[in-house]
Amino acid sequence: MCCRMIDEMLRLRSLYETMDIEKRSTYNTMEPKRAKKLGKRLRARREELGLSLRQLAERAETTDTTIIRIEQGAYAAPAPDKLSRIAAALDLSLADVFALAEYAVPDDLPSFQPYLRSKYRDMPREAVDDLNKAFERIVRKHGYDPAGPQDGEDETP
Repeated sequence: MCCRMIDEMLRLRSLYETMDIEKRSTYNTMEPKRAKKLGKRLRARREELGLSLRQLAERAETTDTTIIRIEQGAYAAPAPDKLSRIAAALDLSLADVFALAEYAVPDDLPSFQPYLRSKYRDMPREAVDDLNKAFERIVRKHGYDPAGPQDGEDETP
């Protein structure tokens, strides 16, 4: 009973946070190519984690049909709350998933690679790979943490 109550509290907290994100986010319909790219990325991550469609659907509190359709790129505008739950179930950054879907979340920026793909989508694949390699060299050279500063590290007194 206690575990169920805690699980329900965590679920409600997650739902509240998702609703807050949904209020702050803006989203449009994706081009079919973009929807397929998002679906391909989500499917690759699901398979990387060894999850079946049904397992992901259960974790994301949705149906396996919804997962299939998103993975196929059949939804041009998947609901932000569904994408949020799927991202969480796949342990993906919500900002990265929203960037792939071309949804904006003003309080959070995507990491370098999804940003690059979104911002410079017409850039040749070879150029994107070169930029990624250069970024990795810079990170190693300067000891930079791509996850970003911790709270308080970037504020001035």
